[in-house]
Amino acid sequence: MLKGVIYCTVETLKEELYSLFSNITFLCIQFIDKPEDLKFTLKKNSILFLLLALENETETIPILKLHRNYPHSFLILYHKTLNARYITQSELSSFNHIIVGDGRQENLYNLVYNLSETYWKKIPYHRMGLSYQKLSTRLKKVMHYIETHDLKECNSARIAEHLEISKGYFSQEFKRETDLNYREFMQNLLAYYERILFEEMDVSAQTASSLLGYSELSSFSRSFKKRKGYSPSHLRKHAI
Repeated sequence: MLKGVIYCTVETLKEELYSLFSNITFLCIQFIDKPEDLKFTLKKNSILFLLLALENETETIPILKLHRNYPHSFLILYHKTLNARYITQSELSSFNHIIVGDGRQENLYNLVYNLSETYWKKIPYHRMGLSYQKLSTRLKKVMHYIETHDLKECNSARIAEHLEISKGYFSQEFKRETDLNYREFMQNLLAYYERILFEEMDVSAQTASSLLGYSELSSFSRSFKKRKGYSPSHLRKHAI
């Protein structure tokens, strides 16, 4: 399940947001009110958005600084009114979306729904030569697992364990349904993710490396150059 993170220190807004998201079944919501907890959570790569509902400038600035290290998470400012006393114009530009005023709950719901539909880890079934509707229930679980977990956790052994079947049986079933072995499928999918991250989201090579499950930037750079013939920095330079 996709995950949304809410950093909220306004009690009335916390109740409002809790009421709203309790009716959204496609998301798991985590409420946080401590910066140290937020830093740990942002390291996870399956976060759909980070929503801030704060009271003053002293809270806003450190959170924005922290978010700059994890730019893959969509940043939302949510409040009853846009109070210029606690946030500057420069800080406002750091947010991907600002939701304030009347109708904010409906606007937030629509935004979150659209984000879930265009999430960068959505598997492009048609592009991969697959039909989601034709997949078995077990294979649909596999695809959902890939979309909602860190990619470093998406090896065949971990997924077989998640499905409570043997690694060998999982490999056979995946091949039978997709005409690809799991390794080939993941290589194709990672290549697609690379294009999205660099060309559409314009993330750094360091961020892409982390999101794609590499423990070291150097490992990602070597792999990328071996496959593409040029470095990640070359691709970003030409994508901008």
